[in-house]
Amino acid sequence: MEHTAYLPNTTDTVPAGSLSHSDQLTSVSIGESSTYFSTENGILYTKDKTTLVAVPAGYGDAVVINEPTTTIASLAFANMTLKSIIVRSDVTSINPDSFTDATKADAVVVFSDSVNKDAAKDIW
Repeated sequence: MEHTAYLPNTTDTVPAGSLSHSDQLTSVSIGESSTYFSTENGILYTKDKTTLVAVPAGYGDAVVINEPTTTIASLAFANMTLKSIIVRSDVTSINPDSFTDATKADAVVVFSDSVNKDAAKDIW
């Protein structure tokens, strides 16, 4: 059963790690008329989708990071243990606390053909 956090369209800030406190929370949703945020596949992004803001703690053990995401925000994957991360975007900035130590140690990161892998090595 899916458990979704519905954010009001007037939401202008989401504190880092705020979607990481319940592994029952599987997705987040905000209306298209939001000025500051958007969602795709249950993941919260800035309106222009260049920054991945947060993935709910109960999202699952695999995530896909799509274009045009270039930044992963602080605590975006807090309290998650990911097994795989598929990167389809040239991510150029990852906050040091974006991932748990377990995810950093255990997750397999797969890059699509369009990603600049030489540049990605410095970030990931």
